[in-house]
Amino acid sequence: MAKMLCLLIKVALLVRPSVAVLNERNYYAEQGILSIPVTSVNVTLALDTGSSDTWVNPTCVTGQRTDLCAGIPQYKPASSSSSKNLGKPMSLAYGIGRAQGIFYTDDVHLGGASIKAQQFGVATDTQSLDTGLLGIGFGIDYTTQYPNIIDQMATQNITKSRAFSLNLGGVDTKTGAIVFGGIDTKKFYGKLGKQAIIPYKQSPDGFPRYWITMTSLSVTTPSKTIKSIFSGTSQPVFLDSGGTLSQLPASIVTAIVTLFPGARSVGSGQYTVPCSALKQDGYLDFGFGTTTIRVPYHEFVWQADVDLCALGVMANAAGDPTYVLGDSFLRAAYVVYDQDNQNIHLANAASCGTNLVSIGKGSNAVPDLAGECPEAVSKEVATPLAPVTTVTSPTPKSTKTSSSRRGRTTSTPKPTQTLAAGDD
Repeated sequence: MAKMLCLLIKVALLVRPSVAVLNERNYYAEQGILSIPVTSVNVTLALDTGSSDTWVNPTCVTGQRTDLCAGIPQYKPASSSSSKNLGKPMSLAYGIGRAQGIFYTDDVHLGGASIKAQQFGVATDTQSLDTGLLGIGFGIDYTTQYPNIIDQMATQNITKSRAFSLNLGGVDTKTGAIVFGGIDTKKFYGKLGKQAIIPYKQSPDGFPRYWITMTSLSVTTPSKTIKSIFSGTSQPVFLDSGGTLSQLPASIVTAIVTLFPGARSVGSGQYTVPCSALKQDGYLDFGFGTTTIRVPYHEFVWQADVDLCALGVMANAAGDPTYVLGDSFLRAAYVVYDQDNQNIHLANAASCGTNLVSIGKGSNAVPDLAGECPEAVSKEVATPLAPVTTVTSPTPKSTKTSSSRRGRTTSTPKPTQTLAAGDD
């Protein structure tokens, strides 16, 4: 079985904050905001915008990394006086891995807030998963038959609406943050650009996800030559913090690959690149209407091992409509997810302190704000050249799936090394 080497984004389920932190959180709680650190060290759950269920207790002996899994505390229902076994089976499938168990309810403590009688799964058997998951996708009436954590926060007035913002953090930072019910204006620069979430019945796979429309993509090489991959067309993509790599149509990926000297196919749509690309001053510009998210090479290339690096995007298999912008994109973006109004708001990520602003209720719940961080300045201004290719991707036939995630693939570039990309 291939070993999945992926960036895990985890959030603590139980926190014992200091008095000073509690006082700060009490203030922000009055504003309808809940800010939770997102760290890359062993805590309890992996944060996943691509799924909706929360579950705990991975089976470490069948995980990809038993060392990581063994350091994660296990939830014991019998030790909680508020725990209730619902007697309902849980069966969830992910891109790599699955989880089976029983649904319970219990009080869930997140960052000083208490979510009463939250339903979540307690796994009895998992495969290829090293942590439980905190699913923050669409919940009740969409993908779950019960209110998930995003639903419950709004219902129990912990937040004012079903909205949150995510700052994943770059490869050079140890932490990012998720803010339930709020925005941190010192974690991005420029205006937040609003994008309508594509109604799931009109999406490529017919499944409720954070689908938006990408309208352009270009690559600026280290020699400062701009190559347009596509422009003026519509490419549906969904934003998935649980996916290490992005996943796009083969025609788009092929055009990107030609701009990375030394790129080598390792099968299943994946490509390795020389790790020297991490130090090169190139970047990709992802366009969404009037909003452009700039992703530097050192964020886009995934270093799977000391001398093993992968291109941050892999090609979809023929007929696979799961077009994903994963961590290789999200590390450079600040994203506000507004479920109530079916919008995504995007800006370029940065870090210059902390200033939390509440997300309210109603049609204009997400404030029309600009980030307080200074805008990054490119070293040179390049002159655009003719596009290497213009891609118009036909909309695939809708393929609805009952599982929470569509599959990913793994590949082995060398007999002694394994490179795998997929969902956490």
